[in-house]
Amino acid sequence: MPRNPGITDEAIIKMYKSGMPFKEMVSRIGISDRSIRNVMYKHGVKMNREQSSGQPRKHKINENFFKTWSHEMAWVLGLFITDGHVNKSTHSIYFSQKDERILKVIATYLDAAYILASTVPTKITTDTSKSGNPIYRVWLNGKTELQKLARIIYNHTDTENFLIYKRIYMTQHLDNPYYVEDERDVPKWKRKDGKLIHINSGSRIPFRTNISRRTLDSLKIIAKERKMYLNHLIEIGLKNLLAKSEISFNRQIRPDDRVQFKTTYDEELLTNIKRLAQQNNLFINDVIEHSIHFID
Repeated sequence: MPRNPGITDEAIIKMYKSGMPFKEMVSRIGISDRSIRNVMYKHGVKMNREQSSGQPRKHKINENFFKTWSHEMAWVLGLFITDGHVNKSTHSIYFSQKDERILKVIATYLDAAYILASTVPTKITTDTSKSGNPIYRVWLNGKTELQKLARIIYNHTDTENFLIYKRIYMTQHLDNPYYVEDERDVPKWKRKDGKLIHINSGSRIPFRTNISRRTLDSLKIIAKERKMYLNHLIEIGLKNLLAKSEISFNRQIRPDDRVQFKTTYDEELLTNIKRLAQQNNLFINDVIEHSIHFID
């Protein structure tokens, strides 16, 4: 298809660099979008958008951040591997953290503007976890940056050795980072349903049960006042309850506002609580709810 009269290569390049959508360029120039891209290639003009993207990428971000290895770049990369996510429908990634300050540092390192809103290209949003804690996410847009990340993360990795390189990427900012043949002990991981699950080697184990919402709300207030974790506060009551010779509990009065609650407990303490509940013919959530009266 011939060009419209008076349209030169220079005019096409100028339209492209101005951010004009391909659809409008095609109607003005009289040639296909493929022919427009061929003009760009012929003159060595860097293409910053694909055929279907419409507009060039305009979200502010440091284009050179992942080109050079640095302590900051290794730190951000480690966070992306552990707490990052690639959006399946848009050219963007986001990091999830409980501490918003960490996300602000990431945005600063990447020279990306951010704001707590859902109407801007690069943004920090908030959500609430099942336990009621806030989760912050910073969204970073740009296909070019995603491709750079992919080349770095998956350059030498596959499904067999990803865990080896995972620990390497996460420790490059340290004074004594891991390397490929490193034989030092590291936290163990396993694959479950296609996901990487960390095997807990400590004394705490996760446990899920149903607890009164009103009780949880009251405990959260107390935990905040004491500046301690909610599960650690619950454990105080459980330990004091274990010291009692017997439990005086009215089985006819149970809360009607129970919600699912999952947290971690000391493994030995939880085992003793399970045994106590069994000895008194009670459910574990009965014991946990009753233990709040023994928090001192």
